[in-house]
Amino acid sequence: MWNEKSQEDEKVNIVITEDLFSVIKNTKILKVVVYDDNILRLNHIREEIKTETRVSIFSSIVNNIEIMADGVSKGSAVNYIAEYFNIKSEEVICIGDNENDISMIKYAGLGVAMGNAEGNVKEIANYITDTNDNDGVAKVIEKFVIKC
Repeated sequence: MWNEKSQEDEKVNIVITEDLFSVIKNTKILKVVVYDDNILRLNHIREEIKTETRVSIFSSIVNNIEIMADGVSKGSAVNYIAEYFNIKSEEVICIGDNENDISMIKYAGLGVAMGNAEGNVKEIANYITDTNDNDGVAKVIEKFVIKC
């Protein structure tokens, strides 16, 4: 496992718990990832967290939720980097496939959804490329970066 091979000061504290709230209420947390194959229970946890705390909650796959500090998202990260390098949002391409990618796809001048993306991602994208198994990212780079 990557965490076991990391240097001591770079290791991530991984906590497996049955009581999520006892952990998140008393700990300084950068990110929490909750996995559960019971989607109804996962949705219940998401709603309970939304009403109890001010955090950002996204999913990167169907059976997880990712919890971060309020305002933290891929979109805010891309915005920060673009501002740092003085790049306009119209000059940015972001490609994604799931809920956690929506903020960056909305931010980008060209927001791209993968062909295998969730429906809500495809709805907000400016362009839909091929699937990840069919080189969708490479096709976007060829079409919008290399040929331009």
